[in-house]
Amino acid sequence: MRLLTRRPPRYTPEQRAALARQYDGLARHDDQAAHQLETLGRTSEAQIHRNTAAEWRNQAEAARTSSRALELLT
Repeated sequence: MRLLTRRPPRYTPEQRAALARQYDGLARHDDQAAHQLETLGRTSEAQIHRNTAAEWRNQAEAARTSSRALELLT
């Protein structure tokens, strides 16, 4: 019978926080692209970039949440 052991986390809290900052930057970039497309009247493409930015923000928040959780465990 194999014993269940806890694996160490793949990323440290500091690495997860760095990922969150990177995702925030990607979200800002997509927001800027959406704004530029909007000024050109290309609203459907702008909406795609807005949706992508929202996904990047969700990923950033998940990375921050997991970073805080790991800090509490250590």
